[in-house]
Amino acid sequence: MSVELNRNAYKLNASAQKENDEEHQRKLREAQERSWREYQEWRAEHSALVDKFLEITERKISLLDDYGDENWDALPKEIEILLLKVAKADSHDINPLRGLLFKELRG
Repeated sequence: MSVELNRNAYKLNASAQKENDEEHQRKLREAQERSWREYQEWRAEHSALVDKFLEITERKISLLDDYGDENWDALPKEIEILLLKVAKADSHDINPLRGLLFKELRG
């Protein structure tokens, strides 16, 4: 009888774990969908800035130096410019974060 009780307890535990996993997966899926919608809205709102950023960045990075290398060092500055323009458009102040944005990239 003890073995049967253990089996039933195991089945109940496994069933509860499966429900928890399914709930967790559902919440994760909902969060991902919400993030995707928020990104889509943000991208639509700032499409002119992002498109201009892509155009400028492609031009600056693809410009080859004397050794034939692309100028990837231009990317962090262009990202910072984009973020500042987006913050200004959204009336946000990111100056407190400005120093942290590319701290590791600047050395």
